[in-house]
Amino acid sequence: MRVLHINNTSHIGGAARAMQRLHNALIEMGNETQFLVARSKFPDNSDIHIIWDEVETYKTIPKSIISRLGNHFEKLAGINSCANRTTLHLIDTQLVQWADIIELRNLFGGFFNLWSLPSLSAGKPVVWRLPDMWAMTGHCSYPYDCIRWKRGCNNCPLLTKQGRIKVEPLPTKFDGTKRVWNAKKNIYEKSNLHIIVNSKWMKKQVSESILRDALTVSVISNGVNLDIYKPYDREQVRKKLGLPLNEKILLWIAGGKGNYRKGYHLAIKALEMMQHKAGNAST
Repeated sequence: MRVLHINNTSHIGGAARAMQRLHNALIEMGNETQFLVARSKFPDNSDIHIIWDEVETYKTIPKSIISRLGNHFEKLAGINSCANRTTLHLIDTQLVQWADIIELRNLFGGFFNLWSLPSLSAGKPVVWRLPDMWAMTGHCSYPYDCIRWKRGCNNCPLLTKQGRIKVEPLPTKFDGTKRVWNAKKNIYEKSNLHIIVNSKWMKKQVSESILRDALTVSVISNGVNLDIYKPYDREQVRKKLGLPLNEKILLWIAGGKGNYRKGYHLAIKALEMMQHKAGNAST
């Protein structure tokens, strides 16, 4: 089996790391896999292909002008059908023709034209593993307590002055969520997609979204290397890491301390409160 993974990066971010783990597992099982990405720390790796290089053959001056205008509009108000016009030819590339299955991850970041999905999924099985809710909304990866995405995004609370401090991806200048939500809905209705999510909670969100009519929706948790992630002797590990043997230790892990949703600001506040209480208890 030959699998083509498409993501905005090859190694940076949680989606990329999970993709790499899947790649390694598939290789061990005797399959072939390659990556199609916008950015990579290892562009010389033979398994990694930069999307702009793959569609270079289809680049023309008119398409370049249209794409530049579309890219500018996308930054102002969200996804645009004119952005990255040459990526509409992905279905014609040797790399896509090589693949038996196309696996999608993060498609935001100004590198992939969503209008490619109908043609890609008409010719190949397309599996989209959703790392977040971006595919279901008019802009955001996580809507917090907003439920507009279920029936139609508009007047996005995360694109207001207060919401902009926590919205992800980066906020657009203008609120184009109604247009973007409708565009995504239209695209999905023309596509044949298999959806994979990490949890039952995410499956429920999909069932209430514009992806509810996908061919399949499956819950498959991200795998980890059990040769590394397994129980170890606590005392030996503490000694190896130079940690006190008899103290309580709190571990907080989340990527990107500037990411509001990951709760770094809450962790700092909680630690400050604990220090304050500990100080009062000792006096």
